[in-house]
Amino acid sequence: MKRYYLYMHCLDTPAETPFYIGKGCGLRAFSFERRSHRHQEMLDSIGLDNVVVKIYPCVSEEAAYAREEKLVTQYRTQGVDLCNELPGGPIRCTVTGVSVDLW
Repeated sequence: MKRYYLYMHCLDTPAETPFYIGKGCGLRAFSFERRSHRHQEMLDSIGLDNVVVKIYPCVSEEAAYAREEKLVTQYRTQGVDLCNELPGGPIRCTVTGVSVDLW
């Protein structure tokens, strides 16, 4: 059974400000490959030694998505410039008029 979590990539500063928030399982939070261009630019700018990874276990994948969406919105409302390209949560895709949730 997969164990899902919310994770944040944060700057290694006293405030530990997040620059990315995501949903993951396994070692996803510690994988810095297959990231967006903006995320990679941030890593290149600050260096991996200056990244703090925070993990918050969730009871389900759906709970992790909900928490991700809530925190992305919360931090953006507070003016934090996240590398997230999407607002968090499951991706919705509409193909030929049919709307599908992609988990």
